[in-house]
Amino acid sequence: MKKRFYETTTVLIASKGKNNQLFTNDQYLSLILKSKESKNKITKKTPEDYQRLARYDVVKIGASEKLIIPKKSDKETENQGNTTDPSKITQSDQEIVIALDKKKQDIGNIRKLVGQSLKKQADKMLALSSVKYPAANTGDNVVVKIPDVDRAKADDRNIMAVIISQETKGMCKLGTEHGIQLYARNQFISLLQLILFPNMKLPSENVQKKESHLGGQGFLHWNCT
Repeated sequence: MKKRFYETTTVLIASKGKNNQLFTNDQYLSLILKSKESKNKITKKTPEDYQRLARYDVVKIGASEKLIIPKKSDKETENQGNTTDPSKITQSDQEIVIALDKKKQDIGNIRKLVGQSLKKQADKMLALSSVKYPAANTGDNVVVKIPDVDRAKADDRNIMAVIISQETKGMCKLGTEHGIQLYARNQFISLLQLILFPNMKLPSENVQKKESHLGGQGFLHWNCT
């Protein structure tokens, strides 16, 4: 009886082809454990988990657990075979491909509409800004407000500057007595006073320090020994 069992098992394994694999006891138990972990995962499943769930399942027989391979229906087996041969693609497969192509086109159209909507919104914001803040000309004198974090308590709230040039996207290059920097139109107010400036780039917080009565915001460090 035992000899017949081994002979039958050998013939069965040989008939299954070369893609079948025999597991050791440790590999078998490890695969059972991994299959159970993949099955119990609710979220964040990896591709390995999905592959393991599609191939194996665990059943409990008495006090022991066994690894099984779920039997696929004849229709599923036939569909899997048809996917390798273009001439055997079913109508259901064609409908799936058409649906995926349509979904891809819909996503592309939605992205295009979103881009157009964002551009319209940006143009509307620029139009409202141009109404609220009239266009400034090169050579106009302006006042730039200094953020509270960039000035000391006794420092001036604004610095005086002059428009050197009009840059792209509504930006203006402003010059002060201590340097130049780019500003948006809503960051300054026009004035009627001519000032001179050096050709040196300088951010507003550094300009504020130079015009401060107390040295500006921040700390001084000395390297005395």
